[in-house]
Amino acid sequence: GIRPSRSTYENSDPDLSSIPRIAHLRPALTRRNHASGPKGRPFFNILLRKFQRDDQGAAGRLKRRYDADDAVIAAEQKQFVARAALDRALESARGNASQGEVAKAKTALQVAQSSATQARRALADIKADAGEPKTNQYETALIAANSQVAVVQALLDQTRIRAPAVGTLLQVLAKVGDTASPSSLEPLAVIGDLSALRVRAELDERDIGKVKAGQKVMVRSDAFRDKEFAGTVTSVASSLTAGKISQRGPRLPGEIETLEVFVAFDNMPPLPPGMRVDVYFVSDGK
Repeated sequence: GIRPSRSTYENSDPDLSSIPRIAHLRPALTRRNHASGPKGRPFFNILLRKFQRDDQGAAGRLKRRYDADDAVIAAEQKQFVARAALDRALESARGNASQGEVAKAKTALQVAQSSATQARRALADIKADAGEPKTNQYETALIAANSQVAVVQALLDQTRIRAPAVGTLLQVLAKVGDTASPSSLEPLAVIGDLSALRVRAELDERDIGKVKAGQKVMVRSDAFRDKEFAGTVTSVASSLTAGKISQRGPRLPGEIETLEVFVAFDNMPPLPPGMRVDVYFVSDGK
């Protein structure tokens, strides 16, 4: 996990002696601070800043804003915990047929995200009121402490790599020890939706006028010589491009331009992703 430098928070302890009411708590707070370690320091700062703010007292509009601030902080923490719980559930369910815990964790995360959104919206509405009191130094300190936690949580969240969409893992390209970053040009893995296979075909430019969307096709494969798989043209590219495949292998220099055509199968075929197939376009119902 991410371990922030101790020096980042070493000098962040406030001067508790300036607040007589909680001065006697300093030994206990200090012990908790050091016992929690650097990773727990940002969370401890939120509690401490909140204690300092509340110690000043508040009523009316100010108290309402304090409560809205606290609701946002609590909702964001629950959202982070729910996200971590979902990650653990997904890891535990890997290779396990039971998905009950994953579904429960997903629901909990959705509820937490909705609650956080509502809390932020409520706080924004309160702050938009014309007669709202100005933000004081104790609120500012609490907001800064919460922002510090958000930064740490964001860094920790970046140690998890999540799929951008639901699908099946087809190929893992990264190796153990490789560095992964959002700016990397090389993909870490290939994910595909196997619930609906389609064919990417290249049509010779001389046959462009013979193919259109909605046209029926027959797909054949060397692996299933005695079978034909029916499909339908779903889309035809609007411009010609240099072909990437040919009948017998990679494109050769001097070959003509091709038009990309996508075909959807009428029924799910037993063809694995990446297999080379031949597409026969049916014309005039033949």
